[in-house]
Amino acid sequence: MSAILTVDNLKLYYRTRRGIVKAVNNVSLQLERGKTLAVVGESGCGKSSLAYALIRILPRNVHEYSGVIKINGVDVLKLSEEDIHCSSGGYELAESSTQSW
Repeated sequence: MSAILTVDNLKLYYRTRRGIVKAVNNVSLQLERGKTLAVVGESGCGKSSLAYALIRILPRNVHEYSGVIKINGVDVLKLSEEDIHCSSGGYELAESSTQSW
């Protein structure tokens, strides 16, 4: 089976008055088609930050946002905002960037 979601070394750091917060620090994972992935942890450990990083919804105080997020082999971090359209059903990639979708 091939992975529908691949994440490599994802980082999402925030700037705060108290310094840099490493909310997501070098996270890597793969989700295979037909499988389920659960992210669990204590309050404040970065679960929501991970989810927001995966769908590129970021607050203004981002210090660093890097890594690789591939959906069906397409690295969404390399796509422009114009290539990604948000719909009620989730993200859709524009026709020009999704020849293999």
